[in-house]
Amino acid sequence: MAILKIKNFGVIGENPQDKEGFFSVKFSPVTVFIGKQASGKSTIAKLISIFSWFEKRLIREDTPFSPFLFNINTSAFETLCNQQEMKEYFHPNTKIVYNGDVYICEYDKENNIFKAHRSDTAENYILPKIQYITSARNLLTILYEFELPNTLDKRGNIINLATKIPYMVTDLNGTYIQALKELAKEGFSLPINGISVYYQNHTTFIKTNEISSISMSAASSGIQSITPLLIVSKYLSKEVQKDIFQKLQSPINEISQKQMELEILKDENADLYKTYSNLKDGFFYKDEISQSEKDNISKIEKISHKFIPACFYNIVEEPEQNLFPETQAEVLYELLECKNANSRNKLVISTHSPYILTALNNAILASDVYDKTHQAVESIPLSKMVSFDDVSAYKLEDGKIISITDNESRLIDASQIDVCSSIINEVFDELMDLYDGQENN
Repeated sequence: MAILKIKNFGVIGENPQDKEGFFSVKFSPVTVFIGKQASGKSTIAKLISIFSWFEKRLIREDTPFSPFLFNINTSAFETLCNQQEMKEYFHPNTKIVYNGDVYICEYDKENNIFKAHRSDTAENYILPKIQYITSARNLLTILYEFELPNTLDKRGNIINLATKIPYMVTDLNGTYIQALKELAKEGFSLPINGISVYYQNHTTFIKTNEISSISMSAASSGIQSITPLLIVSKYLSKEVQKDIFQKLQSPINEISQKQMELEILKDENADLYKTYSNLKDGFFYKDEISQSEKDNISKIEKISHKFIPACFYNIVEEPEQNLFPETQAEVLYELLECKNANSRNKLVISTHSPYILTALNNAILASDVYDKTHQAVESIPLSKMVSFDDVSAYKLEDGKIISITDNESRLIDASQIDVCSSIINEVFDELMDLYDGQENN
């Protein structure tokens, strides 16, 4: 399990309870951050994204550095942070340490150091597809489509042409278009009143039971927010589940493909590369396949895990955005189902919503009930449950990162779930006391 340690970055300060001053975050299969605006939730999520990507790049060995120990100019890391809109978050004494699955990365602004070294072998590492689903995702659905000159399909959207669009938006936009093409041709169902999303003739629209069709730009803000969130999550969770034959038929990073082929050629089994060539060329033989060929395919698939994504890290900002509380819970369950599609998938959420935490507690409790009784409620099937042992939850406030998982109850601390309602109710009670007092006078 990866651990991120942070000191003096953005609004996050120093931890007086740690001898080195670090706040630590466990990158669990499900990790949630809750807090007020500008409390640092997205900062942590973005750092997890950056370091996961950096470790992935090191494992694929497509950097010019030694895979065991190297020093990099701090500007390399700072450039990655700039892409995630964190250019101004550095302090003179910022320190960040990422203990990953294979690499330990250390950033020290004061001493101008960014170094990484291998903490373990990479044999069991599975390359992830990392997707940051930004809260600015509504831009993808509200910006209109228009004719583009001198292009093959003569259509596109303004994100493809505009400059200075944040990297998280342009990256998500590319995946969103792929997901629409793959999943929305015949309709993609949303957990909102039987609404389905369609992508036909380079146009995105929705259909409901009451309305035959309306354009996505005319849809509600909730639909515009939920569509890229769920369709990208579903698409990528399916993509990483494809077998080796399907993956080799899809475009592969050229450097990764060459490195994978070199790895296969290193094997003493001379037939291994022949089997790989047959798979890559589309010659696939499911029937009457020999045991040796089956063994070769299994070995090729294991090698490919280092070069082709075989799991999905889904990092989501504000899944509750523009959604009614009931729908927020449905979205959380859908995201958990995408996470559960692969045992190595991970889900990271930054949220303002207590309803997200309440729904997550329901999924945790459902898992405990199922373990004891082997019974599941209809609203939370096995595919949408999550074990308490696979969850980390943190509250961010006043520059601090506070764990809010309760090991005794095996749930997220209930007192943290809806503090706002308690405060509002206290004000209401105070007003009622004043009102009743005035009545009695």
